[in-house]
Amino acid sequence: MNETKVNAENTESTEKPLQRPLMVYSDEKVSGHTFIKAVARLKNDSGESTGERISGAVYINFGKDLDEFLTLYPNRAEVYELIIKAAKIDVQRFIRLYLETDQHEKIAELKATWVPGMGVERSPKETMDAALQTFAKLSPEEQKAYMDALMKSQGNNSSMQDMKNKKK
Repeated sequence: MNETKVNAENTESTEKPLQRPLMVYSDEKVSGHTFIKAVARLKNDSGESTGERISGAVYINFGKDLDEFLTLYPNRAEVYELIIKAAKIDVQRFIRLYLETDQHEKIAELKATWVPGMGVERSPKETMDAALQTFAKLSPEEQKAYMDALMKSQGNNSSMQDMKNKKK
């Protein structure tokens, strides 16, 4: 699987249309600057995944805390709107989870229990279902690469092809 990297210094564009981001990272923070990386799959002219990925990354200064953030981005109304949009998405995530897991009574409880940043644990079945849904959307080449990586992460240095060859 090929990956093309694009960063702040190398912002070449590609003529190939991009699919939605696969992963977004923002785990490195240096004096208020957060490293943000996104990876997307490339599509061919007919809209199918080519198996190639492209990534881009940039450092953005969000400040060290909320006060510094508001100093850097003083338009409080726009900042507030962004917070509300993110909060709505977060609440919708909980509603979907409770609908999918037949816990409808918990939806009404959100009014009293939800706070920004509230985490939710998924059951092993929910985690497996989500992984299988994501896997089903991958191209056959991406599925093979994923399975090979999974095998290697479990200490098995064999690829899926090696396992198929052993069965023959």
